[in-house]
Amino acid sequence: MHPSLRTLSALPTAGNSGVETNHAHKSSKRLTRFRKDLRTIEENGTWDALKILVTFPEREISVALRTVCGSNVASGKCRENDLDSRLDAVAHILERCLEEYTREEKEKILVGGAIASASKGRYEILQRLIEYDDDDVDIVNGQDQHGFSSLLGACCGDYEEGERVEMEMNRHKCIEILLEHGADVENRGAGVHKKNWTALMALAKRNDLESLRLVFKMTDENTLDVNRTYSNGKTALFVACEWGASIDVINLLLEKGAKNIPASKLNTDYSRFVPSTTPIDIAMENGHHEVVFALNEYNDKNSLAWFSTGNDEREKKKGEEEVNQQETKMNFDERVVEPAIVQGGESW
Repeated sequence: MHPSLRTLSALPTAGNSGVETNHAHKSSKRLTRFRKDLRTIEENGTWDALKILVTFPEREISVALRTVCGSNVASGKCRENDLDSRLDAVAHILERCLEEYTREEKEKILVGGAIASASKGRYEILQRLIEYDDDDVDIVNGQDQHGFSSLLGACCGDYEEGERVEMEMNRHKCIEILLEHGADVENRGAGVHKKNWTALMALAKRNDLESLRLVFKMTDENTLDVNRTYSNGKTALFVACEWGASIDVINLLLEKGAKNIPASKLNTDYSRFVPSTTPIDIAMENGHHEVVFALNEYNDKNSLAWFSTGNDEREKKKGEEEVNQQETKMNFDERVVEPAIVQGGESW
């Protein structure tokens, strides 16, 4: 598949929009009206009207903030001052609509807005949210119900084809802002992504070399696990090989210690056995011949050590088990069995 035709999402799977389920059929007429008016504002890009809408007695501030932070740009005359209008609406919500909420509720609202803005590359709004004056609220490393942080949102952002160029340019800035404010690349909070998807995997899938370089530059390598695995065993290198990333991305991951770790849980059909698949296997299977050549070249330069090591800890444990088995067998074989003493003549 040509790179320009790929999905723009760097999520591991499609279908996770991060938007709450609409329960309008269970809500009051006023709340249903609020949601309908919010959709109208979103479709027309008339964000100034949001300041009036959030004064309604029955309202959903979390949905309103996520909408203004993360919705697509509306067409028409409102497009020119779209960002300024959004910033004004966000400032209004921060200054006048959060007093009634507890700390936990407030953090949930703000984290949702930060993830939404980061996923669309709106670093100006993200910066405004991070600057919100409340020491008890962790906006940078806070996570939603799916385990997504703002940094993961920035790396996985899903947007329309028409917005691609602008948002790609701003993604790097969002990542930089979040890392400057202490974002955890490993996403190790209490709500860790349910399937262990990481920023490195998302950027590798997206073939975003500059953002990968930025992450490695601004993160302590002792705390960054380049070989961390997704729920099915994929690593950042595996994802890069699977999607045909550039040779520069492949070499950067190898330089940072990426191993030839096989993914052993790719198949969900348990009726048949599927062998583990290594990064070079998936590259060959998907026809990414330049990637295969780069991996083989790297292996040759490293005295054929790369393919044989895979996962150091796994190999070490396996070797120790083999040694223990050999010692057990040796102890059994070396036991001396005394011959029975038979009374009688030597003529037997």
